[in-house]
Amino acid sequence: MVVTGVVPMPFSVVVILVIIGVFEVAISILVQRKVGNPKRMREIQIKMSKVSKDMKEMMKSKASQESIMQKQREIMPLANESMKMSLKPMLIILPFFMFMYYGVVGIMLKGWSMYKINFIVPLGYEGFFIVSVFILGLIAGISVSLYDRKKMKEEREAVIGST
Repeated sequence: MVVTGVVPMPFSVVVILVIIGVFEVAISILVQRKVGNPKRMREIQIKMSKVSKDMKEMMKSKASQESIMQKQREIMPLANESMKMSLKPMLIILPFFMFMYYGVVGIMLKGWSMYKINFIVPLGYEGFFIVSVFILGLIAGISVSLYDRKKMKEEREAVIGST
C-alpha cells in the first residue's frame, strides 16, 4: 500500500521518540561530566582568566615583550588541555548518537516512515528525533552551563576569600 501526502504521526510514536531523545541527552551529559572533568575545566578557566588579566595589565604598563611572551607560554598548555578535555567526550557521544539514530530509532520505527508530524515543516520520525534531541540538548546544556557558572563563581569566591 502506497501512502501519499502527510499522515499524522501517532502520539505513541512521538512519546517513544521523545523518551529516546531524553535518554540520549541524559547519557551525553553523563559522559561529558564523567569524561570531561568539569571541576578541572573550571580550574583551567579561572587560571586562564587570571593570566589573561595579568597580561592585559602588563601591556598597559608597557612591560617587556619577553615577560608578555612568558605569560602567553603559560596560557598555551592550559588552552590545549581545555580543548582536549572538551573534545574527549565527543569520541563517545557521537558514536552513541549514531547508534541511537541508525540502530535504535532506525530499526525500531522503520515501518513508520509514511508518518509525519507538523513541526514548522512536516518531519518524519528521523527528523523529529533530531529536532527533539537538539531542543532537549539545548535546554539541558543551558541548565548545566548555569550550574557550572554558579559553581565557578563559588570556587572563585573561595579562592579569593582564602588569600
